[in-house]
Amino acid sequence: MRRFDEPVEIAGRSFVSGCGLSIDGLVPYPGGLELQPLVERLDAFPKPQAWSIYLRRALLRLSEDDADVLLEGLGPDLAPRADALGSYPWAAAAGPGVGADFVPAGPPGRPSRTWGPLFDAARR
Repeated sequence: MRRFDEPVEIAGRSFVSGCGLSIDGLVPYPGGLELQPLVERLDAFPKPQAWSIYLRRALLRLSEDDADVLLEGLGPDLAPRADALGSYPWAAAAGPGVGADFVPAGPPGRPSRTWGPLFDAARR
């Protein structure tokens, strides 16, 4: 986690800090892990009855134990990023050649300017 030299604005919100992120594995679309049944086991949610409020933060810290719980749940379906990426509709729409180093311009319906500055600032 580090402070940006200048705030980054995304969709009308200003962010003054960020972190690097590496995504090495994905569950092919439309798969995934249902989080709600796991909240009682996760340190990230000290008040499990209000678990969804913690997801409204820009960043959520995961303990090593939390990471183990999530990886255990994802394990059977987790695939290398390059293998799973093409199963996502926005990646398929990007056309052939979408590889492991592909970063989407933004979610469907959002212009790339909402994501680009954040990726650029995180790389600095």
